[in-house]
Amino acid sequence: MKLGYILRALILYFCLVLGLTPCASSQEENPQLKTLQVHSDSIYRIKFNPTGDAFASASFDNSIQVRSFPDGRLLADFSDHEDHVLDLAFSPQKNELFSVGRDRRLIKWEFQKGIHKTIPTFPKEDLQLVKNNANTWIAGVSKNKKLVFWDLGAKTLNSEHTLKVAPRKGISSFNKNLLVTVMEDNSFHIYNGPKLKSALSPNSNFGDLLLGPEDKWQFLKGTSQPSETWHSEHPADRNSKWEEGLPGFGYSSNESELGTVNTLLGDMRNKYSSLYIKNSFHIPSPEDIQSLTLELTYEDAYILFLNGEEVGRANITSPTPNVFPPFHTKADSTKEPIKVTLNLSSKKHLLKEGENWIALAGYNTSLGSSDFILSPLLYAKTETKRTNKKSEILIHKSEPLSVPIKFISGAQKGFYLALGLEDNQILIYEGKNPALAQTIQWEGGNLTSLLLIDKNNLWAGGDDGTIRKFDPKDGNQVLEFQNHNNAVTSLQVSPWNSATKKVLFASYSDGKVITCGKTGEPINTYEYSNPVPMSVDLSLDGSKIASSYADGRILIRDLSSGNLLDEYKLKNPVSKVIVIQGEYYGLSENSEVTLLKPSIARQVIQKQDHSEPIYAVAVSPDGSQVITAGADKQIRSYTTQNLQYRRNFHGHKSSIYCLAFSPDGNILASADYDGVIKLWKAKQGAEISTIEGHRDGIFDLCFSRSGETLFSASSDHSVFSWNVATYKKAQSFVGHSNWTFDLANSKTGEPALFSSDYQGKVIRWNPANGEKVAETSLKSIVFGMDVSPDGQWLITGNADGSINILPSPKE
Repeated sequence: MKLGYILRALILYFCLVLGLTPCASSQEENPQLKTLQVHSDSIYRIKFNPTGDAFASASFDNSIQVRSFPDGRLLADFSDHEDHVLDLAFSPQKNELFSVGRDRRLIKWEFQKGIHKTIPTFPKEDLQLVKNNANTWIAGVSKNKKLVFWDLGAKTLNSEHTLKVAPRKGISSFNKNLLVTVMEDNSFHIYNGPKLKSALSPNSNFGDLLLGPEDKWQFLKGTSQPSETWHSEHPADRNSKWEEGLPGFGYSSNESELGTVNTLLGDMRNKYSSLYIKNSFHIPSPEDIQSLTLELTYEDAYILFLNGEEVGRANITSPTPNVFPPFHTKADSTKEPIKVTLNLSSKKHLLKEGENWIALAGYNTSLGSSDFILSPLLYAKTETKRTNKKSEILIHKSEPLSVPIKFISGAQKGFYLALGLEDNQILIYEGKNPALAQTIQWEGGNLTSLLLIDKNNLWAGGDDGTIRKFDPKDGNQVLEFQNHNNAVTSLQVSPWNSATKKVLFASYSDGKVITCGKTGEPINTYEYSNPVPMSVDLSLDGSKIASSYADGRILIRDLSSGNLLDEYKLKNPVSKVIVIQGEYYGLSENSEVTLLKPSIARQVIQKQDHSEPIYAVAVSPDGSQVITAGADKQIRSYTTQNLQYRRNFHGHKSSIYCLAFSPDGNILASADYDGVIKLWKAKQGAEISTIEGHRDGIFDLCFSRSGETLFSASSDHSVFSWNVATYKKAQSFVGHSNWTFDLANSKTGEPALFSSDYQGKVIRWNPANGEKVAETSLKSIVFGMDVSPDGQWLITGNADGSINILPSPKE
């Protein structure tokens, strides 16, 4: 091996693995430069999407970030790579991204910016908005005596009712299906919620959904034997390896089967043959359940448990029925995905009032099986005892109270209500026909918020920033703390958070949100900058918080880190925002309701076929083919849709560091660490030509707009252009004095070629004659660079984990 090759290899090793960098340029920064500090380690590649309204960065911190352009707002953050991410490629469909890295993985990602649309079916007069505690419906009431329920599944009106008396304020929900409002005469009315047979149930013949497509399940990969009580206790209490995912667990090499997968088990094949999932559901009155049905799609076998008791199994007899098998057990035979309906009505005696658990163990036929599916939906029909049509809507009317009601809050479980009165009294009502059970007097200042979680937990906030917890049964104060400077204007509860393993509530005032455990201990605090939100709401799992503002913005943040996940801009001030089933609903001050769909950011599929790190990835212009290359000297072709392997391109004798498609997609160019360029017939994999001329490794390739010229950048400090028809060097671009890492050309406007080097110099060239047009020098050490499609803006990925956004240098 040549000594020069060894030295280059050592230098590159230190740069890529240890992250060592030379001294930065000392030249002045561009005054129009915008710098974003986004990654915790060096950024090696950075790419614009095809439309130029977003860009992605690949980092040595093993993550990928997608950000909007030009504001740099985070759209997606992917962290599934287990080592340095070394290259990126967008598909022509701008919401698909491919990445490769030192972990030998090729991963396909999907992301999409959130959208919003106005809901036309809600009343437009003095509307109030509420969600129920089970996250299965939202409702609105207005002073024009309308009560409206919204179908979350079909995104249409579920039902509309005309009330005899106009509600004044204080709309709230409690139990699973009940809604309570304060009326103009200062009484409170309780209404029954929608039947929802068409709202969330894919098969309404089975009744209402208890666990639907949007309900996350706990799951445990079968790499070891679960605890003996895994199917009858909350898994996170027993085993920290339990994760969360949507129903539709599995993987498949079949495209249609893969469409049913919502939680991809990309590591299951050849690693483990079993999967354990479980979930809880609430039953207020087991005696009212007429039928219980599980709709299950599976491949290849399952065992089903209800509150810890086995209630069914299929395609698995080892060791014997009613005996739980070891984790490495296999299914009896291979089956295609089967959809079955399991009538569990004969097991109703296992149900109990309150929380119930359903669990499934799924088994594959072999470790090397090409697919696995486990997807459950749980339904129940409830006996309807009311025959009067009117009583199905209004089920209770209280006598008017002498003191006006300010706040009303209903418990998540059972029939318990808390009313906050203007004289600072708190009234506790109990029972299906609620009767006054307890009176609590709020002392010191004024009562400003109320939250009744259950019969044991009542929280209240005051205008002096105090939060107190009471025992509703005896009215005694349990604890008190003060973390706010102003009135506590909102209290929100989240039943379960897998990260903290605590019941959460968030108190909000003076722009500060404090999350606490069920005993009041602070978990984290987030302070909003001006302006202060008009309302906040927690997601069901306690992981996200939504805030609405007078300027029409709705912001979605990660509750633990405070990172901005989504941002929406509506025309009018948003007085109320609610989070339900992963979507957001905003109520504007003009009583307009808007549905906001969240941004999508997820891993779609991955491959790990290379035997060594992957340095390069490219997507064909028609979006049909994705190509990878790396240290194993292999070039591999896949379909972009499901990463199905197509062919190998053989010929390179050293590590391949870059790939590029011609504009028509017919030619693929590749270059290696020996300075060798090869041209290939992209669809057939046949070699067209070998081009040599660089003295050192080539780190980037780029075709001209016409496809007649190929440009190359090398660690020998040079940029060359090559005639694609003759395979001869056309021009030398002289101007760099350090390793030249990246190339980019403008897609529209005046033709321009840009190159960047390791020391931070970016040069603009005339691609026709190789003359330097302009240059700029950055203080940053630049690894990656790209230019916007119109050629007006540059982005650079730097060794310190920062991103520079600056105008492209002009003549």
